[in-house]
Amino acid sequence: MQHGVRRNVKSHWLPNEAAHRDEFASTLRRWVDVLVNTGIEAAHWASIGAYNALDSEIMAYAKANDYIVLTHDIRDRDERQAVINHQLQEHQRLQEHVTEMRDKYHQDMLVLRKEIRHDHEVGEQALRHVQSEDHVHRHAHDMGLRL
Repeated sequence: MQHGVRRNVKSHWLPNEAAHRDEFASTLRRWVDVLVNTGIEAAHWASIGAYNALDSEIMAYAKANDYIVLTHDIRDRDERQAVINHQLQEHQRLQEHVTEMRDKYHQDMLVLRKEIRHDHEVGEQALRHVQSEDHVHRHAHDMGLRL
């Protein structure tokens, strides 16, 4: 079935919940904008699949496409557990990525510190050399010698 195509499935929303549904959908769309504006790929389910899709369909799509789901109303206990497990896996994956990036940063900083220390030592040696040559020239000048 194509995404975004309506199916003949009853909506989980009761008629008196329509206003709440619309307000919540608007809030989620704003969150999508916030995430996208910070460089995070994000989409509202309504732009991907049927508005009345089952939670299990949404979660299966998220898992298959490596998405994290932001929601406020998972109805089924097993589905909640599946979402929690998926989110924990995603959290672990992100944690590993952050750890890897931190370790790489620390390695880069160590290399940079060694390079700076080396450059500083070379600079100090060059300065001592210039100062000693200057001292020799001044001493020779004081003695009336030309170098």
